[in-house]
Amino acid sequence: MMHCQRRGAGRAAGCPTSMLVALLLLPPLAACAPDDNSDAEPAAPWFVDEAAERGLEFTHRSGYVPGALPLLPEIVGGGAALADVDGDGDLDAYLVQAGWRLDGSNADAPGDTLFVNRGDGRFEPRPQAERGYGMGVAAGDYDGDGDVDLYVTNVGANALLRNDGAGHFDDVAGVAGVDDPGWGTAAAFLDLDADGDLDLFLVNYIDWSLAIEKDCHSRGSPTYCAPTTYAAPAMDRLFRNDGDGTFTDVSVSAGLAQGRGNGLGLGAADFNDDGLVDLFVANDKT
Repeated sequence: MMHCQRRGAGRAAGCPTSMLVALLLLPPLAACAPDDNSDAEPAAPWFVDEAAERGLEFTHRSGYVPGALPLLPEIVGGGAALADVDGDGDLDAYLVQAGWRLDGSNADAPGDTLFVNRGDGRFEPRPQAERGYGMGVAAGDYDGDGDVDLYVTNVGANALLRNDGAGHFDDVAGVAGVDDPGWGTAAAFLDLDADGDLDLFLVNYIDWSLAIEKDCHSRGSPTYCAPTTYAAPAMDRLFRNDGDGTFTDVSVSAGLAQGRGNGLGLGAADFNDDGLVDLFVANDKT
C-alpha cells in the first residue's frame, strides 16, 4: 500500500492521479557471487520492471477530480496479492482498484482485476465484479475446501470472495459476517486461536465519511489533511472463524478497543517463539 502527500495545487512527486503497476523481477545472482573470497561483501540484488511485457497492464485510479475538494482516501494506493487461485500450480495476481470518486460522481470506473498466469511467464487479465473503493487484499483458504479465497478491504463494506476452485469468486462477506463498513486497509488470514482454521484480522484506518471531510490548505491551495486532523482513529477487527463458513467478531474481547490507531499495515509472525502467531500493526502518525 502506498501513502503519499499532495501539496499545493498539484500533486507531489509520488502522488499520481493514476498509478501503473510494476512487476519487479530479481535476476539470478549466482554469476555475481564471489568464488574465492569468502570475506567479500555479497552483491546487492537488483530488480527489473517487466510488468508490461508480461501482460500486467493495470492503472490504479484514485478518483481524484482536479479542482474538487480533496478526499483523504485518494492518497492511498491499492493492494495486490499473488496466489494460485485456479489451482494449476502457478501464481496468479489480484490487483485492487479504487477508481470512482467517493461522492459517486464517476461510478462507472473499472473494478478489480485478476491476472491469470498462463504458465509461460505472461498473464491474462480477467476483470472482476468487485467494485468497492479498494485498499488491500488478503489470500487464504478460510473455508478449508482446498482453494484460495480472497478478502478485499475497501472504504466501505469489505468483500469476502469465495473461490469456486477455478478462479471465479462470489462475495459472501455479508453471510460470513465480515462485511465491516469502515475504512479497511490491510488484512490477513491466520490461525490465531490454533483450532486449525483461518481467522481474519482486519486493520482499519480512520472512522471517516464524506460528512467529516475537512477543507485543508497548504500555501493557499487545497490539499489533503493529515490523518490526525480528523481525530477519529479506527478500531481494528478480529473475526474468529467458526468453522462453518461464518465468523464471529471478537474484537472487543480480544482487547482491540484499547488500541485504536490510524492503521495502514500488518505483519504476522511468532515474534517470541512461543508457538503462537503475533501481530504487528503499523499506524499512520499514531
